[in-house]
Amino acid sequence: MVAAKVGVLLPKSGDYSSIGTQMEDVIRLANDHMGGRMTLVFRDAHGDTESTVTALEELVIDEGCVAILGPLIKTDVMAAAETAQALGVPLVALSHAKRPTDAGEFVFRGFMPIRQQIEALVSHAMDNEGLRTFGVMFPDTGFGTHAAESFQAAVEARGGSVVVSVGYSPEATDFRSDAKRLGGKDYTARAAEYARLQRDAEEKGMDPSKVVLPPSVELDGIFIPDSWKRVGLVASALAYEEFAIGDFRPHRHAQRVALLGLNAWNNPGIVENGGGYVQKSVFVDAFSPAASRPGVENFVESHRSVLKRAPGVLDALVWDATHLVGEAVLAAGPDRAAVRDELKEVKLASPVAGGGHFGEDREVARDLLVLTVAGDSIREWQPPALDPTPSETP
Repeated sequence: MVAAKVGVLLPKSGDYSSIGTQMEDVIRLANDHMGGRMTLVFRDAHGDTESTVTALEELVIDEGCVAILGPLIKTDVMAAAETAQALGVPLVALSHAKRPTDAGEFVFRGFMPIRQQIEALVSHAMDNEGLRTFGVMFPDTGFGTHAAESFQAAVEARGGSVVVSVGYSPEATDFRSDAKRLGGKDYTARAAEYARLQRDAEEKGMDPSKVVLPPSVELDGIFIPDSWKRVGLVASALAYEEFAIGDFRPHRHAQRVALLGLNAWNNPGIVENGGGYVQKSVFVDAFSPAASRPGVENFVESHRSVLKRAPGVLDALVWDATHLVGEAVLAAGPDRAAVRDELKEVKLASPVAGGGHFGEDREVARDLLVLTVAGDSIREWQPPALDPTPSETP
């Protein structure tokens, strides 16, 4: 039986060529893992929309590919999606770009959109930890604004509330003024309270100039859609402004405020960078090499053995997407419409990134991991152990 041709659109030149090479290696490894059931045909898609469309047309018309994996770069994705729909070839986009599936029924997405992460995070925060009232500190970028707005919508849909939202410059390194705004610290309106706190400090032999007003808003959690490198700085500013985060308590009766994030927090560097301020913080991701999911251990071992590096979430997402296409092609044969139909039905037994099938919206229905900083490592979140109830003496 001749292996069906599957086209792959990845950046092989330009600024993202290193990521394209990384993804190509994973796709080849995944195909080998499936016994080479696909003949892979690679083409360059580096952000030039016209050349990407031309490459896609060549893959379908000249090469006879029955499905397409990619592209990656968001400027390429919608043009590729519309072209694939017009040509009647299934395309599984490997991108976070907004809703490529809107192009039509031949277009799927194999990556993890932001709204999927936010839905999982909010579900956990409100259903598992009982948080109801939130603040948001976000970078004032397109991504940060979109994440903040999506978070608020998800919280309000579940009956919670976002009572304060503060944007900050993406170039900032000192976030104390932003943390002060989050806490509603109007030193003019609260002058009498501030003077009293300074007098109390002086009476206790403390430096009154170091006194800060406590936050005037009560929050259960603070959402920070930024990278792990920035989170430590933001957390430090929040602690300075007397938010009770991580292991820090401004006073012994302070109630902990949970820090919440997305998969950009999932890096071991957050532990050292954030110190005690990020302990017990919670974030979501599709993959962790230490996850207890079936198939993860073998995936990590083969990755290290063949590619000589540890896999990350990008590798895991591409691995699962390649397996979804491979399973569909095996079942459908050379008919493109049949491949499309099989993509809607295929189910992976052991997806390493939590996404074993496509939902009705042709997005991967993904079961995300909830992760937390615990001591000197990142671990899967576990509910607090309950104290055993003593049995009554008969």
